Amino acid sequence: MIPEQIIRQRSYEIWVREGRPEGKTEEHWSRAQMELEIEHRVSVFPWAGNDCRGIVVPCLPISQRPQRFTSRSIWR
Repeated sequence: MIPEQIIRQRSYEIWVREGRPEGKTEEHWSRAQMELEIEHRVSVFPWAGNDCRGIVVPCLPISQRPQRFTSRSIWR
């Protein structure tokens, strides 16, 4: 979870960048949250790189066992 103070700072930066418009507080807050979550995912999954910022890594259900892959099974 991203701390509220960090979201508040990013929201303020977005507000300033857009010329300080009135009435867009919720939009700026949501956008700040989204940007920070994406940045966090990229930092947690560094193999994604800068070209994959919009990719969401899917999670397996707890009941589903993870598969083991070998280089042979991947490259068939």
